[in-house]
Amino acid sequence: MSKCLELLEPGIYVLLVKLNRDFTDKIGSLGLVKLNRGLYLYIGSAKRGLLSRLKRYCLRDIKNIHWHIDYLVKYGEVLGAYIILGKDITESYIANIFSKILKPAINRFGATDTKDITHLFNYHEEKLKYLMDKLGFTYINCDEILQCMNFLAK
Repeated sequence: MSKCLELLEPGIYVLLVKLNRDFTDKIGSLGLVKLNRGLYLYIGSAKRGLLSRLKRYCLRDIKNIHWHIDYLVKYGEVLGAYIILGKDITESYIANIFSKILKPAINRFGATDTKDITHLFNYHEEKLKYLMDKLGFTYINCDEILQCMNFLAK
């Protein structure tokens, strides 16, 4: 259960989000946004620990829409997340690398407070595997995240 203890640390995550149907909604300053059903990758950070943030998304515990990703989680399904621990790496660093290899899904999504192109990308299995291996991310699915939550609550 060392992976569970790691989730208490701050870090960067890349959510794997599945939309089972086409999505159209107004998202804050982005205005009307349209996404086709499919898989998407969202880059985020958890400065106070990965577990509580990932639990929120895996349980779809979105009472108040706060971030752009909350809209997708509300209508989609989070399958899991790629994670990397530490405070030294930033969302912007990962987003800039992703933008050179993966197709942005919506410009400025999750990145209105940065100069990044976006934090939401279209899923591409081979390219994602290459990136995650190169950058040192590990994958954890939602079942494992919820098991960690229960384990740490004991």
